Amino acid sequence: MKWCFCFSILIVFHLQLCNSSSISYVFTQHKYGTHVCKSGDYWSNCPKRTDPIFKGDKKNMPMNLGFLNFPSDKFYDDYNMTEYGFPIFYEYFLYEKKLKINLIIANGKQASDKQGSVEYFYVTLIDEEGICRETRPKSEKETLSGALYLNQKFAKYAYFIYQSSSSSTCILTIKFEDLFQGDYRTDELVTIKPKEIILTERTVQNFEYPFFTIDPILGTYVYLLKNGNKLSAVHYIINENDLTGFDKILSFQLPPDAHKPEETMWPFKEENGHIEFKSDVLPVFTSYGNSTFFFLRSTVGNSAGVTGFWSPKQFEGANVQAKKNDDRRHFYFLDFDFFINVEPYGKYVESRKFFQ
Repeated sequence: MKWCFCFSILIVFHLQLCNSSSISYVFTQHKYGTHVCKSGDYWSNCPKRTDPIFKGDKKNMPMNLGFLNFPSDKFYDDYNMTEYGFPIFYEYFLYEKKLKINLIIANGKQASDKQGSVEYFYVTLIDEEGICRETRPKSEKETLSGALYLNQKFAKYAYFIYQSSSSSTCILTIKFEDLFQGDYRTDELVTIKPKEIILTERTVQNFEYPFFTIDPILGTYVYLLKNGNKLSAVHYIINENDLTGFDKILSFQLPPDAHKPEETMWPFKEENGHIEFKSDVLPVFTSYGNSTFFFLRSTVGNSAGVTGFWSPKQFEGANVQAKKNDDRRHFYFLDFDFFINVEPYGKYVESRKFFQ
């Protein structure tokens, strides 16, 4: 069997079978637009020469993916949301007295180019009772460190979860059907009331804030840990039977390029005990079914950055690159071959004995 290197221009080197029919995708934020491109087409026409799949008012609008339990139409150039998940963006309001988040969710039920259809649902979440208190970020050089956990096939509810810099985790429980309302295109914003809001204290040693995310396939909280010159992604179960529980389940080492280890570690040479980020391009940290990805841009010089991508399913070791003179914010490198089809570790079950 013959192997070849397929080079994803934007994100990573990627070992793949030469005769493989799988398609790789890249999500990138360029100025105010977010684009999804086939990785091989990046330099030829994407993102500058293609229309954005989403255009938001704020450059640092975070993004993650959700998963449906029914077939969806094509989202972009053979991009199947049933297989890869569908994009979810959220707007975070720094200066509100109470936690306020607007969710913008791509419509997986019908093709976005059909006349009269809703391209993006538009709902807002508000912590009316102030349960999460002052745990949210209040600086333009921070990002709301978390994501919407949306896995209709296995999870009982959807959850918006974020981790604060002070070791607090805020969990907003949401009914699935409440999310698919409103219309971003017409500014029809629908307020939905969380079923429950929980604030719980969680201390993870060597956690490198704000590198926290949700793995929607495994159903886990994921923390990036830095111990000396070593990085790892540590997973804790999102236990739907006991959301206050906090059980470690997986840990993956994220080794640097053996030949150029400084290309991974230089962004973590923080001063005064924390990393300083530019307010116009914040970091990205994501996890999908044991595959981990991050993007960091330098705080000095001309827009240099680093991407890292690790997947134990396809190859051993790290896939890390320094990015020179690149002012784009990189989100995800997606390939269905990297995903694993599993049930979330902490899915809801009627018997509590499942977790004993």
